[in-house]
Amino acid sequence: MRNWIEIDGKCSQCFGLKMARLPLWTTAAETVENTAVPGVAVELDRHTGQYKDFDLTLTGYLTRPPHNHELAVLNDWIQNGRQLIMSTQPQLVGIIRRVGQIEPVRIGTRANEIQIPFTFQPFKYTKTNIPITFDTSPAYYRLWGNIYAEPIYRLTIEDGCILAIFGVNGVMLQIAALALDTGVLVIDLQRRKIYKEESNGDLTIVQEYTSGEFWKMVLKPGDNVITWQSGISKVEVTVNERWL
Repeated sequence: MRNWIEIDGKCSQCFGLKMARLPLWTTAAETVENTAVPGVAVELDRHTGQYKDFDLTLTGYLTRPPHNHELAVLNDWIQNGRQLIMSTQPQLVGIIRRVGQIEPVRIGTRANEIQIPFTFQPFKYTKTNIPITFDTSPAYYRLWGNIYAEPIYRLTIEDGCILAIFGVNGVMLQIAALALDTGVLVIDLQRRKIYKEESNGDLTIVQEYTSGEFWKMVLKPGDNVITWQSGISKVEVTVNERWL
């Protein structure tokens, strides 16, 4: 009964909820498309690079008689949660897609059993996601996750720069002067957006002033190289490392 879950920074123990034995995270499975070929007995398959959400039901026990308002608070914590950590793998964060209906069931005269049916996004993320700063090009980074990562890159632009060139693993991005006048450029691969950041933190989309397939600037498992030319003084990378 020492198992626990944490949702959005709050632990199950805070709600008087003791977890039964917890599983390891489910491994995401890549979808495959099968194509029938005339005259061939075996269908051809194609890996799509897409991964399905997965379901995982966790069991917990309320060992003290709950009041109605306590059940409401517990249900709100679970139903509105976004990120979940399990004590079996506390270094990984699962992203909650949705939560099914929760129905407490009486066990004997003391405990209430609660089945919590979760649906998660396919990838689990590393809990520690602190931005890393590089100030010398080329810069090297080793990714430990077992699936490619889609980082956020923050480029610090020098005054007077009229053309900046940034690259990741040979994929190059050219950035024209109209996108460089604030001093900071943000490349967000997950959102497929490029912004310039104002001094007050506001973001303005500037993709029209860039050239290159920036959405391919992923970090791959193993060694990666990040490069830039004059006009960029440093690069900050929020890796968003993830696992199948």
